[in-house]
Amino acid sequence: MNSKIRICYKKDFPKNGRLIHKVNDLVILILKKRSKFFAFENKCPHVGAPMTNSILTPNSVICDWHGWEFSLPNGECLNLEEEPCSLNIFPVYLNEKDELILEIEKVK
Repeated sequence: MNSKIRICYKKDFPKNGRLIHKVNDLVILILKKRSKFFAFENKCPHVGAPMTNSILTPNSVICDWHGWEFSLPNGECLNLEEEPCSLNIFPVYLNEKDELILEIEKVK
């Protein structure tokens, strides 16, 4: 069962389109691209670099440390087939009150 965490109201999301949210030891980066939100662990699976300053493209996010590119919908690595890996993606959406909701596995 997933826990639903209220992050903020849509109107309060940072203008730069990026927000860091911590859940215990897990650091999650939430990005806004146009009217869509994406959430994933703020750690590149390559060497653990933070994704905070990653480059956002229309369909992917690119780690600014070494250029590893990941699909926004599913976190799959797009440019390194010989080393399969993916970002840890989390569902994030707006509810009927325009609150941004993040879903993660139940936190103990």
